[in-house]
Amino acid sequence: MAEKSQPEFSNNFGTVYSNRIEFKAKKHWWSGGSHEELPLRHVTSIRIDTSRSIVLGVILVLVGMAIMGIGEPAAVVAGAVSLLIGIVLIIGHPSIRINTAGQDTRDIAGSPGSKSEATRFINAVRERLFETS
Repeated sequence: MAEKSQPEFSNNFGTVYSNRIEFKAKKHWWSGGSHEELPLRHVTSIRIDTSRSIVLGVILVLVGMAIMGIGEPAAVVAGAVSLLIGIVLIIGHPSIRINTAGQDTRDIAGSPGSKSEATRFINAVRERLFETS
């Protein structure tokens, strides 16, 4: 049985221990993902990407503004929803990609506005990687 140690860092993206990391692999907005535990010695790289859909976002913003211009209460609500979704698509959301020694990749997606949390998780993993190497 593996020895349970105290976490050195933990947030919504995962938990970093002295010799391993725990996270939700294939976690996206609509799926919880699967719980995974990965020894630090298997991690070869970790990076953050920001996924954006600018064209679709701009289209939704323009459609939302046009619908809101109708003035009917239902149209204003529908336009506001379209506008909000368009803004979220333009802002984007962070995703973390973990590469392993076996050429596997694990992806963890975050919500819009969670880039600072993703950066802190990556920095904690990198700190442990450089300490153990």
